[in-house]
Amino acid sequence: MKITRDDCAVILAKLDEPMEYKWRVQHVSKYKPQAACVTYVTARQVMDRLDAVVGKENWQRTIDSPIVSIYSGIAILIDGEWVWKWDVGEKTHVSPIKGESSDAFKRAAVNWGPGRELYEMELVYVETNEKQVSDHGKNTNHPFPIDENGKRIWDLTTYINRLLKIREKSGPLQTRVEQLEEKIAQ
Repeated sequence: MKITRDDCAVILAKLDEPMEYKWRVQHVSKYKPQAACVTYVTARQVMDRLDAVVGKENWQRTIDSPIVSIYSGIAILIDGEWVWKWDVGEKTHVSPIKGESSDAFKRAAVNWGPGRELYEMELVYVETNEKQVSDHGKNTNHPFPIDENGKRIWDLTTYINRLLKIREKSGPLQTRVEQLEEKIAQ
């Protein structure tokens, strides 16, 4: 498929369409047993969106690693010319280089549209089995999210999406998420 400048508005609108997202713990409170959770998408989801909308042959990515951070650029071939958009990544705790590379790639993709809606999503708070304990800046325990029965939540995405559906349907009735939000405000 060859992309022309006339195709750009339609393509950009398709790239901007909301993506299926997942939830992860961003941080655990050191003051009370709760975790702030955020939405995210994977690098593979972004690749799949680019493949589906512009075609595998019409986009490319590159990574640049100056002294401090990793930068990633994504280009789309429009009228025979590569149009680039770039962004920087942040290191992760699990796999610093790979995580930073994936983060830079996903941030570069946001410049084209995929995942942009995630920046408007609110944090969701869930209870944890204990508060975060630190010793000289290092976490010494590993709290995990728990449900309303005190059981460990193994699939945070399914759990939070279920809570949000209940919240959507309940209207003025108070849901678990709202109860947690009230606890945080106290």
